Amino acid sequence: MNQLTESENKPVLLIAMHGKNVASSLTGVVKQMSNSDSVYSYDLFLEKKMQMAYEEMKSLIEKINRGKGVLLIYEMGSVKIMGKLISKETGIDIRFIAAPSTMIALETVKKMSSNDDLDDIMSELEQSYQHYFPSIVENYHRQKKKNVIITLCMNGEGGAIQIKKYLEDSLELQDIDIVPLSMNNHKELLFKINELRKSYNILCTMGSFDPQLYGIKFISVTQLFNTPLDKLSLLISSSNQDIVIKKKIKYSLIFKNIEKQAPNIDIDILKKVLPEFIQELDCQYQLSYDKKIGLIMHLSGVICSLVDNAPIPKKYNYKNIISTHKKTYEYLYDLVEMIEEPFHIQFSDSDIASLITIIKEI
Repeated sequence: MNQLTESENKPVLLIAMHGKNVASSLTGVVKQMSNSDSVYSYDLFLEKKMQMAYEEMKSLIEKINRGKGVLLIYEMGSVKIMGKLISKETGIDIRFIAAPSTMIALETVKKMSSNDDLDDIMSELEQSYQHYFPSIVENYHRQKKKNVIITLCMNGEGGAIQIKKYLEDSLELQDIDIVPLSMNNHKELLFKINELRKSYNILCTMGSFDPQLYGIKFISVTQLFNTPLDKLSLLISSSNQDIVIKKKIKYSLIFKNIEKQAPNIDIDILKKVLPEFIQELDCQYQLSYDKKIGLIMHLSGVICSLVDNAPIPKKYNYKNIISTHKKTYEYLYDLVEMIEEPFHIQFSDSDIASLITIIKEI
């Protein structure tokens, strides 16, 4: 019995790669040579929809996890994106090991297409290797450029602007621009896209019709609107870049509810201060959507009580929380000034300890 427990309570290795039987073949070799029963594979077929691949990989990781987490070997960024989301959704500790063999092969083909001298090709590839392996950077040539999503419309730019508005209203797009373009004149469209390539890394195009642009992923409006907002990263990050996109909070509905319950509070100040405060917290602690909502509701309640001079029960263990999370306390102590000054209130140590409890999930 003890031997079984010891065998099961250990990390496992998952090899996940694009293509038919690529990961499973490599896993078979590793198993045969190591005689290990802790190695698993996931083959991400190129034609498979990312949402389906995500659910399959999540199910597999939940099945193979033995309580000590998963080491995930991957070759392109979309697998890593899925792994991060799965780890966040399931709570399973997943660590990532990049093995960019596919990227190196693609880079080699690219060099071969423009040069037939082996010495030149090898020299250029050696320069590329330096980008891949010291820190194993997957997208070295793209990180220098800002990302852009191109939205398209058949006639004019009306539909493209609507798609852009949907994305901007629904999502937090950090370091991603959205450019609406018309497909009315294909030659002019190609010219504009080639101009954008000079300054941007084009993540994808979105619209009703696929413009068949070589090397640029197309996402139909049907795919876009049928994909949950918190899974949109999977749809966009299907190549070699780690794109993180978060669902935007619908503040208007929340503040409307607060205004009804707390008529004494200045709702205009609250509308300005709280989103800025949450954004600062999110940059520091990478908050989930639900946690942001929870913090907004909690903070609005604390603010109302402090404005009305109503008593707030102290947390019985707030001193212990502060001593255990001293750096977080010091950070929040300074940050809450964003709220204290406009409302002329002051957070107690117990109030800050309550924030720590929510942020750290104590």
